Amino acid sequence: MTVTAWTEVPLAESRLLPLVTLANPRDKHTAWGATVPNKYGDYIYASFPPAGFFVPALLARTQLQLTGLPPTLASMVASNCMLGLIAALLLSRLTCRVAIASGVDATGAAIAGTLAASVLLFSR
Repeated sequence: MTVTAWTEVPLAESRLLPLVTLANPRDKHTAWGATVPNKYGDYIYASFPPAGFFVPALLARTQLQLTGLPPTLASMVASNCMLGLIAALLLSRLTCRVAIASGVDATGAAIAGTLAASVLLFSR
């Protein structure tokens, strides 16, 4: 819903906050779950950081501009999988570097990196 709201609500109004209110005037001033209203009547989802929405929203806006199609569940799942894979690769690399800097041999560092990435990917 937030990604859809970001494609409908102007950036000056949304300020890239995780909105759960769409652009339709009838949707304004309607409380929803753990939300906080802004001065435009949009409700902001307050229990999840907005950083988790930036890349999916950017991809959704790009998809909308290029194809004219709104974001779908499949496109959001794909973007979340991509983000998860990138995060796992970065964590694996960081773990390997820390292990090697701590005196662990290359094989042990590779195992530690693989385990770290696996925990990140499969603990959701």
